[in-house]
Amino acid sequence: MRQYHCPSLGKVYVQFAGAMLYYTALNMVMSVFILWQTTVAGWASVNLPWLTLPVFLVIALLGVVGAMVFHWVIVERGRNTAATRQAYLTSNPAVRDLQAILQNQAAIMKKLGIEDDNVRKTVS
Repeated sequence: MRQYHCPSLGKVYVQFAGAMLYYTALNMVMSVFILWQTTVAGWASVNLPWLTLPVFLVIALLGVVGAMVFHWVIVERGRNTAATRQAYLTSNPAVRDLQAILQNQAAIMKKLGIEDDNVRKTVS
């Protein structure tokens, strides 16, 4: 699929996505309290008398921590892989700089007569 280069839209997106962290955290806290007040409190007082607001908040916090662990263990690696692949496919400036650095390093090592198995043999 064709992609278009639009750096100003990218800047707005990055700033918006960064700001969403704060909005989402505030929204989550409000949602938990609204859920407690409108739904859980009345039902729990009859069916689960041990489920008080502090216990409910701990359960909600454990849910958030569980989601964070899931994201770190499962999602993050795939996201980073996709972002790196995208950077190489679109000739990201950082990738071009890295390729130039590798070429310069290979030339310097050749002049010095150094062979290193850790250096990529093919630099494109």
